[in-house]
Amino acid sequence: MNDPLVIDKQRVIAARHISMEVMRSGGPGGQHANKTDTAVRLRFDVSGCGDISARVKDAMIRQHPGKMTAEGELLLVSSRHRARQRNIQEVRERLRMIILTASARKKPRRPTRPTRGSQKRRVAAKRQRSELKRTRGKVRRGEE
Repeated sequence: MNDPLVIDKQRVIAARHISMEVMRSGGPGGQHANKTDTAVRLRFDVSGCGDISARVKDAMIRQHPGKMTAEGELLLVSSRHRARQRNIQEVRERLRMIILTASARKKPRRPTRPTRGSQKRRVAAKRQRSELKRTRGKVRRGEE
């Protein structure tokens, strides 16, 4: 249950930064749901983890403020599946995806200028709209 989490080829999160606890899952399931602990709660120590950079930590905190505890832990819960092992796999994969999205660098926007054709089309559309609005006014005698 507490294995290191492989993010990609370069990054691995040590098991000591991840803690999991199992609990009873809510919802339907009859006797099975009442006697088995299938839901999983994963806690990831974001502030204390030295395996990821400060930039990635800040991005995680910024992107998921509702999942952060006061102690600086990321809290993920899964009770979707009936089997405990599938819930464990799901929360570990969700943590992996959160770290990957937080570590992705946003590509800077390269400003571009509008083409000559697009400028002409824009001006032509403005002229057409202006003409349409100009003809909406009251008709006066002698101006028909």
